[in-house]
Amino acid sequence: MDWDAASAEMKRLQAEWKTVGPSVARSLKPCGRGFRTAADTFFQRYHNRHQITMTSKLAEREALVANLELC
Repeated sequence: MDWDAASAEMKRLQAEWKTVGPSVARSLKPCGRGFRTAADTFFQRYHNRHQITMTSKLAEREALVANLELC
């Protein structure tokens, strides 16, 4: 995943969301909550991206070792 590009896009979407105005935002309140939840989840993963990458690499290496042990 290209974290920097995804982060920039999320920030762009957040800025765009802020431009809809309060009256529209009220009518779209359930969508706004869903968007906020998605943004919070993304940025939580973004801040933990190094740990996520390391976990993925570790799993790949463990699978490689398991295959080597079978040989």
